[in-house]
Amino acid sequence: MIQASTAEIPAIESYTSTTKGRGRLEYRQVSVWHDCSRIPKEWNGIKSIIHLRSYGQRDGKPYEHDHYYISSLGKTSAQKFAEYIRLHWQIENNLHRELDVVFQEDTTKEPSNDVHKKFAIFRKIAINIFRKNGLKKIKPAIESHINRIDEIIKLIRFRT
Repeated sequence: MIQASTAEIPAIESYTSTTKGRGRLEYRQVSVWHDCSRIPKEWNGIKSIIHLRSYGQRDGKPYEHDHYYISSLGKTSAQKFAEYIRLHWQIENNLHRELDVVFQEDTTKEPSNDVHKKFAIFRKIAINIFRKNGLKKIKPAIESHINRIDEIIKLIRFRT
């Protein structure tokens, strides 16, 4: 639906950036539309449609991805939206990498009631305690503290 609403209308602005490093070359083109007249009226408050096209090479293999976003921000530049998108994914990747890789949250089979939510809170608390104490690599921190309750208590004690 979002893609179709931008098909015949030219973007009001586009911004392209390039990133090179860690075995990849990536181009990101962000296009913005402020004409949201084709979006259903039930979607109140939408003022911008954003299309991110990323393409390049990872380990010598070409790739291309399209992502569409909607926003309640109006009159925002394509460059600013590009910055917001990068910041969002940076935060998302930093936290969720730990939750997914270290705690295997995506594959955890907790009951579908509030238990899942409570375990997710405990995982986030654990990550924050380790980071607050200067332990940046979460998996080794967990492995070295898993059976050392006295050390864990030292980490969570409030400093005066």
